[in-house]
Amino acid sequence: MGAQSNEELKEEANKMFENEQYVEATKSFLHLLSLNPTDVDLNFKYGACLLYNSNQKNKALRYLNFAVTVENVDPRAFYFRAKGLHFNYQFDDARKSYVEYQKLTQGKTDKRYEVQRQIEMCDNGKKLLSTFTDIIVADKKEIDQSKFFRIYSENDRRGYPCHGGVSVEIG
Repeated sequence: MGAQSNEELKEEANKMFENEQYVEATKSFLHLLSLNPTDVDLNFKYGACLLYNSNQKNKALRYLNFAVTVENVDPRAFYFRAKGLHFNYQFDDARKSYVEYQKLTQGKTDKRYEVQRQIEMCDNGKKLLSTFTDIIVADKKEIDQSKFFRIYSENDRRGYPCHGGVSVEIG
């Protein structure tokens, strides 16, 4: 970030954001936000990027919640806020934010986001959580996104019980 001007950095960060390179754009948005902490667009985009950094989902909501309080914010702020709420099992609030995104875009939502499917997932998640009393994660590992499917054995991909790197106990 040394010799690069803030405008060039912002242009590059926005380009990465539009190309869904959220992890890569995070550091640039953090730098820009440190220079202008009340910039709504930077709060929205930095918060959205944090959603894709494995352990930053709660922190992301702080920035996204701020962004959606301002009139004329990019409607995608509501979508990413909904994702953050969704990731944190706050299905009712997530659903409301997805619906707000749909209203603001007047039904012309970005095809990348599959909003209606996300709403259905919130509804399903809410139903599923109402039937469980305790969910205990027996083993949790962080892996690179590109290696995710390598944790499953060949048998797992054919529908047999999972014996790869993931195990969950439900009680």
